[in-house]
Amino acid sequence: MKKSILLSFVSILLLTVSIPVSAQVVFRDRKMYGPVPGRSINLNIGFMDGPDATNLTDHLEFWAKERNGSDNFDKISTSPYMQLGYEQIIAPQFYVTTKLNFSYLNAAGEGDYVTNDDPTDLDISRELKIYLLNLDLGLKHYFSKPMPRKLCPYVAGGFSAVLSLARLNTDSYLAGTDTPYDDNPEETVSKNSFAPGVHAELGFNYFITNRFSAGVETRFQLAQSDFEIHNANFDLKYAAFSLALTMSHHF
Repeated sequence: MKKSILLSFVSILLLTVSIPVSAQVVFRDRKMYGPVPGRSINLNIGFMDGPDATNLTDHLEFWAKERNGSDNFDKISTSPYMQLGYEQIIAPQFYVTTKLNFSYLNAAGEGDYVTNDDPTDLDISRELKIYLLNLDLGLKHYFSKPMPRKLCPYVAGGFSAVLSLARLNTDSYLAGTDTPYDDNPEETVSKNSFAPGVHAELGFNYFITNRFSAGVETRFQLAQSDFEIHNANFDLKYAAFSLALTMSHHF
C-alpha cells in the first residue's frame, strides 16, 4: 500500500514539474522564433567614401596661381555615416522604406597669394566642411523569406532629397607671421542647397530572433549640390559608396 502511494506521489510530482517546463519551452519558441513582423526600425553606422569637390578646389588653386600663389587641397576624406530608417511590408518579401541619412565631409587646404587692391602677401588655411542630409524613399526586396536564425540577402533602391550645408572657412595671415589678416571676408563662404538624387543598396540581415536582426549594407548614392565663391558657381558631387553595420528591431 505504501509503495502504491509513494509511486502515485512521485508520478504526480513528475507530471507537475514537466507541465511548466514544457509550457516554458513553447512560450520561449513563440516569443523568440515566431513569424517576423512586417514593420521595423533600423540603425546603420559606418563610413562613406567618394564625394568629390574637385571643381571647387581646382578653381581655388587656379585663383591663387593668378595671384602669384598656390592653394593645395586634400581630397575629401573617408567620412562617418549614419542612417535611421523605417520599413513596412507591402507584399511577401517586398517592403517600402524611408530613411534619414547623415554624413560629415571634410577637406583642408594650405596656400598663399598676393591681394590685388592693396598688395599684401598672405598665408592662408582653408577648411571645407559639408553636412550632408539625405531623406530616402524606396523599395526593398528580400531574396528569401525573412525567418529567425536565417541569413537573408536583399536589394533596395529609390529616390533621395539631398540637403547640403557647405562651409568654406578661410584663415588669412600676414605672410611668415601669425598675425591675422581680417580684411578678407569674401574668402569665408556658407552655402545651403537642396537637390534630388538616387540611391541603391545591397546587403544582408541575419535574424537573431523574430524581433531583432543584424547585418551589413553597402549603399551607393548619386547627387550633387552647388557652391558659390568669387562670383562663380561650382558643383559638389556626392557620387559615393558607404559601408555600414545594420541593427534592426522588428515589431
